[in-house]
Amino acid sequence: MIALTHTATTPPVAQRTEEVDQIAVYGHSALLYWWPVWLVSFVLAGVTYAEGARSGGVTVSDINGPGAVFVITLLAVAISSTVVLRGMVSVVAAVAVIAVALAFAWFGWWSDILGFLGGLEIRINAAGYLCFGVPLFLAWLAVVGLYDRLHYVIFSQGQIRYVLEVGDSEVVMPAGGAIVEKNRSDAFRHRVLGLGPGT
Repeated sequence: MIALTHTATTPPVAQRTEEVDQIAVYGHSALLYWWPVWLVSFVLAGVTYAEGARSGGVTVSDINGPGAVFVITLLAVAISSTVVLRGMVSVVAAVAVIAVALAFAWFGWWSDILGFLGGLEIRINAAGYLCFGVPLFLAWLAVVGLYDRLHYVIFSQGQIRYVLEVGDSEVVMPAGGAIVEKNRSDAFRHRVLGLGPGT
């Protein structure tokens, strides 16, 4: 995430230019990538509640599909937010896992697969999804909105200021001779889970 602050000069309108005083680059924690888990939790809670309302008030799904989708989402996000795959390899791997999970759910194969694995049942009621999704969502909001703004690098005229870990003191160093390098991104983690190319 990049924030720019501008100081505009005030020549005539036709010749107006803008100068950038500083560029701030904010870090983020791995929790940023976990938004699909709380989103899927909320969606499955709604689906499970609606299914239970139609079937007499029991808010547990009759099939293994929703629980399997939740577990696959949880595992996919946990793995992709910690294991780095560069370039298109990450996109291909993530799309393949998601496509297989959704296809199995669509065709109702999860019950057969889990039955083959010893009669495994993955059923969560609507409140169970919310017990997981709501605290994760609140933690995600706090981290993305507050915590992540506390570690940063600020490039300004002649100096670089940075805090790499929350709680550390700000370090100021001259900009002369400094080298900044951007590594190739993990396309799925940064552009999909990270909500944009700048994360």
